[in-house]
Formats: sequence, structure tokens, C-alpha cells
Amino acid sequence: MCTPKFKMTLAVIVLFTIPLLVSAIAPLTSYYTIFSSGSIASSETQQASTYESEMRALFVHGLNMLYPDWETICDTVQGYGVNSIVVEVLYTSGSRYPSNYVSSYTRDELTPAIQATHSRGMKLHASFNVLLSALSDEHKAVSSSGTLWDWTDPTNPTALTHLRNLTEELCSFQVQSGIQAGDTIDGFMLDYIRYDNNDMPYGEYARQKLETYLGEAIINWPGDFAPGMSRHTEFLEWRVTIIDDLVGDMQSWALGVNPDLEISAAVWGWPPTNPTYNRMWIGQDQNKWIKEGWLDFVSPMIYTTDISTIAAMMQEYQEYMVAGPEGKIPLVPFMTNCFPATVPADQFKQQIDTIRANGADGWIIWRYGGPGDGQGSVAPDIRDYLNLIDLPQVFSLREIEVNCTGRNATITWTTDKPATSTVEYGTSPLFNASYEYLSMNNFHYWNIDHVEGTIIEDTTPVTSHMITLTGLQEGTLYYYRVQSQDSSGITTTKVYTFKP
Repeated sequence: MCTPKFKMTLAVIVLFTIPLLVSAIAPLTSYYTIFSSGSIASSETQQASTYESEMRALFVHGLNMLYPDWETICDTVQGYGVNSIVVEVLYTSGSRYPSNYVSSYTRDELTPAIQATHSRGMKLHASFNVLLSALSDEHKAVSSSGTLWDWTDPTNPTALTHLRNLTEELCSFQVQSGIQAGDTIDGFMLDYIRYDNNDMPYGEYARQKLETYLGEAIINWPGDFAPGMSRHTEFLEWRVTIIDDLVGDMQSWALGVNPDLEISAAVWGWPPTNPTYNRMWIGQDQNKWIKEGWLDFVSPMIYTTDISTIAAMMQEYQEYMVAGPEGKIPLVPFMTNCFPATVPADQFKQQIDTIRANGADGWIIWRYGGPGDGQGSVAPDIRDYLNLIDLPQVFSLREIEVNCTGRNATITWTTDKPATSTVEYGTSPLFNASYEYLSMNNFHYWNIDHVEGTIIEDTTPVTSHMITLTGLQEGTLYYYRVQSQDSSGITTTKVYTFKP
């Protein structure tokens, strides 16, 4: 890990559903480069997106909170430096906006949410519960005993078409009138992008795909591939690839209609010392998604209030998932203030202090309560929590450009507060992933790691930043990222490339 801490912190307000705690899942008690491709000749802007020194987010519960007042919600949290709202607006069988493919549960919540956030300079991240529930029995996942689970089977081609239609519809949604006419969502968050347990899917489509994967005909199905049988581990390793393919497809579908979106995922918070947990029990391989560059930030759901466990979980995620503080992508965990019971505000402050001390790039409070929270909210008043959390003013980084002249490259960017200037670069990718084996579970996992490049730093606080790299090899591909830091925090970009 490089000496300067490369960190992008986010703050978001989220309207979110309580994740199902499924009894079938045990209770929560390799190197590959990830980078943006593309070379630069002369001068070119690398990234139109804005990087924040901390993501501060609140989750607004779209399922249980009816008719929220978005203007009041945004007014309430704006003064605390909250810069994003996450709202749960889509399910495989219903939506919170007018849809051509599913029924809308209530009024259109997406339009007023976009209008309220954008008019205050905040981002709106729309959450999609991807596989939770199914549009019809035809789409439902099948257990090894033939039972239908109310979860969508991602091996079913008609179900995949449905998911694509919903993804493209949500990601291309536009406000129709008013000052924000034409505005779209800023982020697309994948939730419930997993199986419910280790006993799905066992339908005919799954059998066909497993046969292709193994290169053999399966005569007795599910037979030895059922839970507890001799080939169940092979089945579990295969079904991970189905979710992986779906995540890659959904990123492609989303960016195909809205290339400026930030893609993220709410993922299960695996317990310490078991990095195979998510892959093995629920088929969720967030490390692979990071490896492939499909996510812009990742949000493990840390729904525990035990401070020592929170610290251990964060250290685990830093080591295996994002490759340390200021890692490959921002680590922005969900922290609970109301589940399974209301958490005292002073105890919640300890949670935030703990994840910050362990390299978090931001946080999402699950979930919003207070002025404007509408009908059905059971969350406590968020102001009691935000009033106790240390909330220094965040700063942003943008307008990254590279200007190449011969064997030199000048990298420039701007920040809206005076901050330091750092560039890390090299001819080798800065992040790799290795495919590791955990003998305890007889299962594999991806381990993300940072391979440090050359670091050039200027500690003079400025808002217009410039670092010149010299002695480069012309025609050679270089990888780089930039970072700025002030007394309140650090902002770090993703990895980009250029050729001098």
C-alpha cells in the first residue's frame, strides 16, 4: 500500500428495505487489474465525474415509507453535508415509478427524489432489488426438492430479458418537466444480487447451464449436486458464475443507456476470517465484480452494533475486498441505526468512528427517519445521530486531464478546497486479483491487492493541481490515479491510463 492514503469517501441518504435474514443462511455472528482503459494523445479530460472526500449517505426505505416529502427530507440533511440519497425504487415485480413492465406500488417517487436532490447539489442513487421475488412462477428459482422459491432464477432466459428491460428503463428514466427536466439518476445500486441460500437454482435451465460448464451430461438431477451430496461444492462454484455474468450484463445494460452512472452494490457483510462466505452460501462474489471493474463503490451491510466486530469486519474487507485504505474502489458500508432495534445515538457515533478509523470511504445510514418521512416509517429521527457525528466539510475533485509532450506527461485537476497533490503511476496495473483457496471451506475466493506504483507528491495546498511526470517511455501504456488531501479528508480517483 502506498504511503499516501488513497481514499474516496462518500455520504449518502438511502431509502432501503431491510435485508431478508434467511434462516437457510448461517447467521452473521489473485491478482487482476481494475482500471479504466483508453489512451490519451495530447490533452484529454479523463473523468467527468466528481470525486468526494467522503460519501455521506442516508437510506430512505422505499417499501415501508409511503409518501415521503422529498423537499423536507433533503432540507433536513443538507446542513450536515450529506451528499447523496439512496432510494429503493425497483423490484422484479413492482416499482416506485411508472413502469412499462411491472405495476407501481404507489405514486412516482423517482421524479420528486431527483428534483429535490439535484436542486441541492446532491446525488440520487436508485436501488434495484434484483433477484428478491419473481414476476411469475415461471421465473422462480427451484430448490433441489422441487420447491419454488420466491426469488428470480437468473438462469431463466425470459427472466433475464425482464431484468434487462427493468434495468434499461430505470437507468434511462428522465424527469419530464420543471427546472430539472431531462435529469436522470446519478447512481444505480444493485441489491439482493444473490441467492437466498445454498439450495437454488435447480430448474431445467440451471441443469443445462451446469452441463455446459462441466462439459458433461447430467443424468440424475439434482442427484449428487444437491446439498449434502458429493458434488454440491461443484454446483456452488458454478452458480457463482451465473450471478457474476448477471452483474457484468447489468453494468453493460445500465451504462448503455446512461454512461455517466455510478454503479454500486449492497452486499452481504461476511463474518471475519471467512472470505469465502458470500460466494459459498449466497453466490455473491463482490470481489470478482471489483476485479472486473463493474463497480464504482461497494457497500457491505454491517448490521451489527458490536464495535469490535465492526472493526474486525472492516479490516477483513480492507485486506481482501478493496486492497486497503484508498483501495481499488471506495468502501462505503451500510451502518444500521434501527435494526434489529433502535441504536442509541452515542453508540451509533462509535460505529461511524470505528469504520472511519478502519479506512471507510464513507457511510450509508440505514435508514432515514424524521421530518418528511411519510407514512409507515419506524426509523428514529436522523438529526439525533447526525448531531453527534463529526462532519467536517467535504471537498470534491474533478476535471482530470493529461497533457503528453514527448517523454513527459502533465496531469492536472481541480479541487473546490485547497488540498495536496499526489499522483501514483507505473507501467504495471496498480491493482491485481488472485484466486485463493480456503481449505476450511473447500472453496475459492478472489483476493484484491494493491501493487504500488511510483508516487509523486506536492504537499502545498492548492485548488488547481499539476504534477509533471518525466522520463517516460513513448508509446508505453501507463496506469495512474490522483489524490488530494486536506485536514478533513482524502479524495482519490479510480485508475486511468495514458500513452506518452
